[in-house]
Amino acid sequence: CELEGEVYNGGFHQYFFNSSGSRYAYATLGLEDMGALQSLTLLRRAQSVLFGDQEQPSATSQRREVLNQPSSGASQEALRELDKLFWEDPDALHEKISGYAKSHGLF
Repeated sequence: CELEGEVYNGGFHQYFFNSSGSRYAYATLGLEDMGALQSLTLLRRAQSVLFGDQEQPSATSQRREVLNQPSSGASQEALRELDKLFWEDPDALHEKISGYAKSHGLF
């Protein structure tokens, strides 16, 4: 839910800039477990655009240092394209999240 809310509100940059980015590993596991593989691919591609081949810092302050550095126009455009693809909701993510939560007794 956190990934969905952050990306719909301000894109992948916002997701990684905020404390939510600290839970990237959990988001990837959750998307995989739910079978939201297109969303998972978009998330991983956004992580790569923002952090390259390096592992992203888990601490919010360290991620913000990286994210506050100037980026190329190409990477900004790539991130905007990933945002648009996520917003098209290729996995019907909200329904997958709701079904997952119900089947696991989370609400």
